[in-house]
Amino acid sequence: MRLVVFFLLCVTGFCWEGQIVPKNAIPVLAPKNVIRVTGSMSSSSGIQIEDRLENATFVQKGDEILKYRQRGNNWESHLENRMRQKIAERDGELKKLEQEIQSQNSAVSRLELTFDRLKLKQDAKEVLPVRDQEILVLDIRLAEIEFALAELTLKARQEKQKQRQNFYAVQLRYMEEEKTYLRYQLSRYSQKASVQGKVYFPPVKNYNRPVKKDDYIDSGVVVAQLAPEDELQVRFAVPEENLNQIPLDTVVKIRRKDGDEVFLGKIVKQNLFPIKSMEWFGDESRPDAEEMLFEIFAEFIGVVPEFPEGAVLQVSL
Repeated sequence: MRLVVFFLLCVTGFCWEGQIVPKNAIPVLAPKNVIRVTGSMSSSSGIQIEDRLENATFVQKGDEILKYRQRGNNWESHLENRMRQKIAERDGELKKLEQEIQSQNSAVSRLELTFDRLKLKQDAKEVLPVRDQEILVLDIRLAEIEFALAELTLKARQEKQKQRQNFYAVQLRYMEEEKTYLRYQLSRYSQKASVQGKVYFPPVKNYNRPVKKDDYIDSGVVVAQLAPEDELQVRFAVPEENLNQIPLDTVVKIRRKDGDEVFLGKIVKQNLFPIKSMEWFGDESRPDAEEMLFEIFAEFIGVVPEFPEGAVLQVSL
């Protein structure tokens, strides 16, 4: 197996520091922490690590390699609470409407009974004085009007009940769809392997080490690298004045910063498109932030050492 190391420029001399990274790696970026629900939105430039695989774990395509958690509000609980509130609101309103309908039904029955009693009195064979007959006719007309009005009121309340039932059904169906959409949004919080290979976790700038559980990471940061090939490389950056010191095939010495054993490596590639130091290191406050650096790639010669995750290496001529 060939090995690649990512070097950060040392502060003095022809010496560089770095870490192991896979060859031809596919970067895995921390997703943006954005959750949208009705009436509110969570937006954060950071996200929290919940779990991750061990370094150099072999994965199949589709295997979960990183899992995140929301930073801040628990939107699933938020939606559940809103749904419970809406159901309680629906039940309260529909119960009140049902009581009004029952009350109106009773009123309709009473008015119908009054109307029928007056009609029976009118149809009776007994002879009434003219004045009483006129009053009876007026009472019947009034009862008929009140009965018809009560029936219309009952139908209106029944129609309102149906409309409100439909309204709440639509509202709750929308909330169910919103929960489905939320689950889709939360799927970003689980990152899966896009190809078969080994997953590696390089150091990140905020911690100067690989990410671990409970770390807060900025969105867009490379938190993992997926290596479809079982090979590793060395990648480092040097300023222009050092570029001529390490042409292709130059042999370099590599050892752990906290160790004594030395391994040999060979320069295999130079990237002549420069990058600013602040972009390379992710630190705009560096005194050399505007200095242009050049990427260099190297491979180990002979013995391929095994370094622990996050080991800092030192390279010299």
